Amino acid sequence: LRLRAVAENNDWEDYHAYRKLQRHERLYAVRPAKIDTVEMQSLAFQPPTLAPVVEPLASIKFNAYLQMPLAT
Repeated sequence: LRLRAVAENNDWEDYHAYRKLQRHERLYAVRPAKIDTVEMQSLAFQPPTLAPVVEPLASIKFNAYLQMPLAT
């Protein structure tokens, strides 16, 4: 009956935020600092960017073993 009242009042988002907060407090006995939805966490995630490694050809040392022809 309570869920029907939530649905009739269009309070689904508030209800689920409250339910998640109560579950977190029950499981971990602490109130979380900030709760974001999975969607918001994925939008906020920025993967680390790596700069390409560019070496001049003169600095590359060739291994003499790699230059040997393969035995046939």
